[in-house]
Amino acid sequence: LLEPFYTGANATFNLAAKALGDIGWSLFSGAKPVLAPLANITTYDSQPLSLTLIVKDADSALSTVTTAASSANQAVLPTANLAVTGQGVARQLLITPALDTSGTTLLTLTASDGSQTSAVSVQLTVLLNASAQIELLTPSAGSVLLQSAVLFSASASDPEDGALTSSIVWQSSLDGDLGQGGQLERTLSDGNHLMSVRVTDSMNKTAHLTFYLTV
Repeated sequence: LLEPFYTGANATFNLAAKALGDIGWSLFSGAKPVLAPLANITTYDSQPLSLTLIVKDADSALSTVTTAASSANQAVLPTANLAVTGQGVARQLLITPALDTSGTTLLTLTASDGSQTSAVSVQLTVLLNASAQIELLTPSAGSVLLQSAVLFSASASDPEDGALTSSIVWQSSLDGDLGQGGQLERTLSDGNHLMSVRVTDSMNKTAHLTFYLTV
């Protein structure tokens, strides 16, 4: 077999590294694992986030390098809501902020090959995903109606998504699902109805309004 041939400024170094490698030694013995730095992160309280961590180690198989994550502010992001998966160069960090909470926390990410550990830090800012606001237009809450045909109308808006009127969902405790939209006309059964009006934003947060209606 032909021996490897190296040229240039690093030729001597490369040949030495190859020779030591042939007998199971390494010039990089004891090198720390390396985690690529991450930019600061911003997300919403109801929005799980997945990030890619890049891990390298000069003298250890990546399958033996373990990674972990912790949070300095448990109210905003409990450490239990952090998970790191994978064994190769690219690992996945899953972040699930606490619901209905906003603020900042410092995440510490570590990589260990069993003998040496390295760490990087990144700031996470969690914004509160505000609920949509629903305004009931017709009929008035608590109305007693003599006719069974009822015109329902309402509007809904969300600080992040804007107008959500077309996504309003209507339900009756007696007649079940009535439909979706800002305005619809339905014939209701006689009796006392507990009406439900709800709308869900793009981050799966639901606003809910109820009222009674007698037909």
